[in-house]
Amino acid sequence: MDLVCLVADRNMEAAISGLLDRPLALGIRQITKQIPVHQERDPGCFHDPMKVLRAYRENAGHALIILDYAWQGVPAVSGAELESLIEGKLGREGMAGWAVPVVIEPELESWVFSGSPHVDTVLGWKDRNPGLRKSLEQKGLWTPPDPKPADPKLALEWALRTARRRPASSALFRQLAQKVSTRRCQDRAFLKFRQLLQDWFPQNSSYSQNPGSDGPPGDGTNSIEHDVKTGKKLIEVALPLDAINAASVREKSIRHGHPSTLHLWWARRPLAAARAVIFSQMVDDPSAHPDRFPTEQAQARERERLFGIIEELVKWENTNNEQVLAQAREEIRESWLRTCTGNADHPRAAELFDPDRLPAFHDPFAGGGALPLEAQRLGLEAHASDLNPVAVLINKAMIEVPPRFAGRAPVNPDAQAELARGARWNGKGAQGLAEDVRYYGRWMRDEAEKRIGHLYPKIEVTAAMAAERPALERYVGRKLTV
Repeated sequence: MDLVCLVADRNMEAAISGLLDRPLALGIRQITKQIPVHQERDPGCFHDPMKVLRAYRENAGHALIILDYAWQGVPAVSGAELESLIEGKLGREGMAGWAVPVVIEPELESWVFSGSPHVDTVLGWKDRNPGLRKSLEQKGLWTPPDPKPADPKLALEWALRTARRRPASSALFRQLAQKVSTRRCQDRAFLKFRQLLQDWFPQNSSYSQNPGSDGPPGDGTNSIEHDVKTGKKLIEVALPLDAINAASVREKSIRHGHPSTLHLWWARRPLAAARAVIFSQMVDDPSAHPDRFPTEQAQARERERLFGIIEELVKWENTNNEQVLAQAREEIRESWLRTCTGNADHPRAAELFDPDRLPAFHDPFAGGGALPLEAQRLGLEAHASDLNPVAVLINKAMIEVPPRFAGRAPVNPDAQAELARGARWNGKGAQGLAEDVRYYGRWMRDEAEKRIGHLYPKIEVTAAMAAERPALERYVGRKLTV
């Protein structure tokens, strides 16, 4: 472990955790850390920090002790002198140099007022006129040109109350720490905190600024990224488009068992195309592995083999063919294992490149749900979201509810009676749930007919009707509900 950071309360724990999760903004490398909270709060951090730190002496490379200056019983000295008193206690315990105190004057809220525009946003003051600082000045809580309010805690409470926000909490301090600029904060304690971290954990050249960030290092908008090694995927090179297109066109005429029968949805994506696209995004192209396929001919042969899998995968009759799906899942798993092996030195390898867990799939605009449904069919953990409540309901019915009942027997009375007589349920997947839906759907239809059927009289279809409407020919002589 790189760092143990002893703090005085939960708000401070949240703030320090949020800051340490932004190593690039602090100008340091990514570190491992623990942030224990002293049970006796600020007085405990001053009088006996060793009580907590002894347990970390052998395992942590460095230690910080962070506490407020404003607490009952604090010695009548400056913050820097308070730090010197703590250093003396650490020296007597043999912890000098390893553990360093940082005293925030007067308290943690001082770090909130850093001059970053993100502060106004988090505190609910964005687009207000006058802004937060001007309002605090008018209220007499901030005297220009002071770098921060005289009583930061009181100023924060007033700002939140005026914006009709909840009182300060650990969640608020974490949000502030994750968003506000670290360059603009000129508080003595914060500058010491950042300098210690930079001395202990200098940036490693193997890390780089996130190319998607929209600010310079330390501006509060960056994160640490390590180069991810990934080979070219099949979708980047070629696809059997004729087979995918033919299967997608055929799918339009299929009704039984197709999600389109669940609820009408515009711009519904073909399941065949969704399945093929996800598969080809997950599977490596042979050219990504010249050690296994050294020549163009060998790569072409392997690519044709993968095309064969896709051509079978997109067929409607293979939608639930476990043999075909298992072959596709195995190809995805093999490519993922190679990706995990190639990124074994990534600092977050245990979290991001777990060979036993395929990456999750998320469609933020899921609509009719074709993509998350097919991702789930191919063995990925699927997540879907949408602003339209109809789309949300469709996706819940397709990818959230059925897996909860996978492998379970139906619970309707008829099925339970059969099971009680010794019958065995041999259904697969969510067939038990489907049986219950059919049973209770019939029950609701029959019950509705009993109660209000007399309001919908049946009309006998005659030959004369069929002459005008040929589609009625097969119903001649039968009575149908209007």
